[in-house]
Amino acid sequence: MEQEPKYQLTTTTAGQAYKWGCDSRGDLIEQTSLAKVQLKNNNLFINNGLVQKIPQLKQACNSAVIPRLVAPNAQDIISATKTGGRTFLLEDKVTIDLSLFGWGEEGETQEFGIEIKGAGADKGIGLPWYDTLLRNLKINKSNKYKAYAKLYKELKSSQLSLKPIQLQYVLSIMTEEFGDGRPSGGQNLNFAIGALEDSIRYAKAKNGIKIAPVFEIVPLPKEVAHNIRLISGNHSYIGNIAQEKRLMPSTIRGIYFGDIKNNVLIKRLCGALGKNPIQRENVYKKMVEDSAQFLEIIPKHAKRTKKGYSWHRVGDIKNAYNRSNVFWDDPVAFYLAKDVVIAPSGIYFVDLESFEPNEKCSEENFQLRQEMYITNIFKDFTKILGAFKKGMSLCNTSNDNSPNTTNQELELKTLRELYLKPKKTPKKDCEERDMQQQALSDIIKECNKSENTTVWKTGNELKVKISYPNFKDEQTFTIPLERLHLEGNL
Repeated sequence: MEQEPKYQLTTTTAGQAYKWGCDSRGDLIEQTSLAKVQLKNNNLFINNGLVQKIPQLKQACNSAVIPRLVAPNAQDIISATKTGGRTFLLEDKVTIDLSLFGWGEEGETQEFGIEIKGAGADKGIGLPWYDTLLRNLKINKSNKYKAYAKLYKELKSSQLSLKPIQLQYVLSIMTEEFGDGRPSGGQNLNFAIGALEDSIRYAKAKNGIKIAPVFEIVPLPKEVAHNIRLISGNHSYIGNIAQEKRLMPSTIRGIYFGDIKNNVLIKRLCGALGKNPIQRENVYKKMVEDSAQFLEIIPKHAKRTKKGYSWHRVGDIKNAYNRSNVFWDDPVAFYLAKDVVIAPSGIYFVDLESFEPNEKCSEENFQLRQEMYITNIFKDFTKILGAFKKGMSLCNTSNDNSPNTTNQELELKTLRELYLKPKKTPKKDCEERDMQQQALSDIIKECNKSENTTVWKTGNELKVKISYPNFKDEQTFTIPLERLHLEGNL
């Protein structure tokens, strides 16, 4: 049977965004099934404050969600949607009052799904490889052979109803180590604990950017970890394997708005976030407000230290800095857009593993990282908001808003259909330029509402003045507009 093609994430795939050895195929968005294993020990890390506020989360705690091959005798099989390289969205939903976190007025709600980070990866896994594993197990007379063989026979016999691409996920988890110390199919326990601690600390602050909070860290039991290493075929990662459970308000990543010329894609994404013009206008307004919050986080948290400065680093700009500033000349390196999702209630930063509160750096590094981060804010969010504004226009001039389709169904339809063969319209510089011009102007106006940030355009440059209340100083950054890599010449 011919394997289904892998879906591309517009023109900005992971390999283009990072530029160092990442898989450039893009994420795979597909339905699959996983095994749910209840954990008997208490060696878990739980965000008790969040679980107490949202009692429904207790049902999702004290369990691991793993590829079925790792637990061949598991009875509890659940459906999931693969949303990234190693992330899976479960069917469980919780509705949360955003005022609990200071993210909205009392009574303003947002539906969140439960997403597992570290529940398997598909890299390098295929049926011929697994056939070899079974032969090796049989030769070694492993006591697990019968269970594995039975499961594999059942899976192969179900190929008529289970797509080959889904079969891969059912079978797979890898312990190959990423270059930064993570297992490719799981999560580094220390990274996961850091994300949990950031969730607890940042949620208490009730200010700043919205996040996808982590509510539980599950260090995988020894027997599960043993099975993972038994079937992985690559044991380069030798640390503790864990997984994060987090609340995810949307599966629409900011990076999906990178292709502003794909009218079908932009319209579908915009329509998934708002069913009517009033809702879409409200989403846009919240996105503008949240964009400014990403800038406001600098003056709010920057402090002087004995050896330099500390600040709240958001995103992977540190990686760009460590890679000889490849960021500057890379028009598709969306270091923020790839790690935010767009929901009806605004923009959420979801990759807390790359969120570093109170990162300490020298004065030179502090200046450079601020400039890179500020550039990224205006580059990424101007593109996202410009595309969304165009989507609003497309939705308002069409009656095809799919009113009987849920947001999640519409998101999945978008991801499956449109990344495979995107239909691009002819280039219209004026239209795209005008949309991004309006979006940039809206972000600037919102930033200027703060007493700590002042932004203005002069000629071909963007000026950003930051006033630091914690050490009574200010600095103006100059960002050439060409560095924003927008449509036309703003």
